Amino acid sequence: MCLTEKEAKEYREYLEKLASVKSAEMFSNGGRDHAVVLYSVLLENACLHARFFCESGMSAIWTHPTFKSALVNALRKADFKVDVLTRNQAEPDFEWLPAELKNKVRVKTISKEKLGIINSHFKTDSCNFSVFDNEMFRFEYDVVNFKAYGSFNEPVIGQSMVALFDECFDAA
Repeated sequence: MCLTEKEAKEYREYLEKLASVKSAEMFSNGGRDHAVVLYSVLLENACLHARFFCESGMSAIWTHPTFKSALVNALRKADFKVDVLTRNQAEPDFEWLPAELKNKVRVKTISKEKLGIINSHFKTDSCNFSVFDNEMFRFEYDVVNFKAYGSFNEPVIGQSMVALFDECFDAA
């Protein structure tokens, strides 16, 4: 679903309000434009680490100017790093990142065995997920339509996702 400028602003304000109070409220997130707004708010509020499990990191989200800007700003934070775990060999093109930030991003491709563990964990054949600072997350259960849900303060789910991600990332 395409958002108008007004709708994107209102959605951003809603998400920023949830983030500012570290709300544990579970919210839905659907469509490319909604995903871009949410990722930008998540990246703005993350302090140390963002982990992305995705198809390739070359989707309409990753190439969107709002996402790119939010990622660059996040990487400029002291000690902030990004790990990307992809399902296929096509690695994200980070040529647009400033040279001094490229070393803060690591990209690996998941093995078939570990992909099976993720699919089993989430009881699906295809999903994407991202987790920020162990407590904020976005879980995409419909990768074609970018349908997802998430929270700005759900440490139990966030830490579970971090453990799963790190196990798969370390083995890649």
